Amino acid sequence: MPLILSFISSLRLAAQDCIEKRPPENGAMACDDWMLGRFCSPFCNDRYDFAVVLTNSVWACGASGVWLPPGDWPDCAGHSYEIRLSPIFFRNIVLNFGTRGTLPLA
Repeated sequence: MPLILSFISSLRLAAQDCIEKRPPENGAMACDDWMLGRFCSPFCNDRYDFAVVLTNSVWACGASGVWLPPGDWPDCAGHSYEIRLSPIFFRNIVLNFGTRGTLPLA
């Protein structure tokens, strides 16, 4: 019996280090440590948003040293807006402000 207790007392569990994640381009990350690992959340700077929809807002790394969910978070990209105006909108501008009537209204 003393041999078994000696073996158990010499047994040590070692946690694997988590590989350091990089912040998203045009963004930052907030991380904190917990008992056997780390958890992080990515953020985008003002006027930027994630290039793809985030399916998770927190990544966690435990004693195994593996980040979950697997893979990297997406980078942040500048906002782009598409404005579509109908020809009727432009026609109304010409009618209201173009009192000289020199532009054809096709």
